Amino acid sequence: MLNPRGLFEIHRLGGLSTLTVSAVGGGSLVYFLLVAPEDDFFEAYPDEITGEEMRRYFDRVRSVLRPAPLPELPEHNVVFEQVAKEAGVEEVRRADVSVVFGDSQDRPETIRNAVGVEQGTCTYLGECLFCPRRAKTTIDLTYVPLALEKGAELRVLADVSAIERRGGQYRVTYQDRAAGRERHADAARVVLAAGALNTLRLLFLARDRHCTLPEISPALGR
Repeated sequence: MLNPRGLFEIHRLGGLSTLTVSAVGGGSLVYFLLVAPEDDFFEAYPDEITGEEMRRYFDRVRSVLRPAPLPELPEHNVVFEQVAKEAGVEEVRRADVSVVFGDSQDRPETIRNAVGVEQGTCTYLGECLFCPRRAKTTIDLTYVPLALEKGAELRVLADVSAIERRGGQYRVTYQDRAAGRERHADAARVVLAAGALNTLRLLFLARDRHCTLPEISPALGR
């Protein structure tokens, strides 16, 4: 570990290396496209999960993130669309981005987003990864404040290392990087939402190494 407060996390998995985000806000801190999958995407899922059923949840997310296409296209986008048209491909569709745009990039504004948090409008600085104006509508500016309003408790710099069942509850062990010590949290229900890689890592540890959750399915990871 180079820096426990770092934004990025590198995973080396045999012939595959990945770069993921490790911070409050997750992948929204570095990505800002919002693309809802077509209905046929869910054909690979169990029959109970369909595109029609999921659409209402995507709509709810859109109502919070309020995505929109770029109102003013950079020159390279204009050239791309021209080349696509000349090549005879179908019409280019611009992906929606979770960015707040004002009337003009030359006249910065301040708005309140769907949960009441202030954001500045985009001025096309090109610093989208760490937008100094908070124009990118990330999870730490939307769902996290909303959860805190509802009584959630946020523990930052907490690196979960183990999960076990204790009686009728679960115990989550984590390293408190700020205090430099190990801590525990007990709960009747635990939701793992640590991304595909870290969620699987924790489940494999609990099943195969720590042997604290032996009932986890052998289909894990497949």
